[in-house]
Amino acid sequence: GTVVVETCGGIDHLKVTDDADMAVTVQGNIEHADLDDGDDVVVVDGGRIEFLELDGGTNSVQMLNDGDVNHITGYGGTSNTVTLGDNHTRSIVLDAETNTVNTGNGDITDLTMGGTTANVTVATNSGVSLLDVHNDADVNLNVQGWVQTAALDDGDDVISLTGNGEIRSLDVRGGTNTV
Repeated sequence: GTVVVETCGGIDHLKVTDDADMAVTVQGNIEHADLDDGDDVVVVDGGRIEFLELDGGTNSVQMLNDGDVNHITGYGGTSNTVTLGDNHTRSIVLDAETNTVNTGNGDITDLTMGGTTANVTVATNSGVSLLDVHNDADVNLNVQGWVQTAALDDGDDVISLTGNGEIRSLDVRGGTNTV
């Protein structure tokens, strides 16, 4: 199904259950959005979500037109893909089989990823304060902006720095790694 959320004053809690596959467009403010076990697409189009929970399935989150999500979590399922816009995101925690984050021009304070594969692209005008990848996930990290600290567990990791990209502190714990 498709849901378009337009609010003037805001919604405290939006919950979608029963394995529904949803396309949700947020053009207003939501305190807490919880999407359970479906294959969900969330587009934050000029709106704001304080806390977004994605549980299971194949999920995609995209920020458009100054859209903003403060905290994002995604547990279980096949994949989580998050494409950020221009605003700062405080925390992203993703633990599906495959997790992908593409920054826009905004920064991320805390990016924590698990699963089997973690794909991260940090764009030219953005950065990540802390990137922590655990569960021996294989990491594909492309940094065009900056990462303050990257801690990567025992996966097989490929790290690329392009343009003025920089990682200020890198801790790689095992695996086969290419920098």
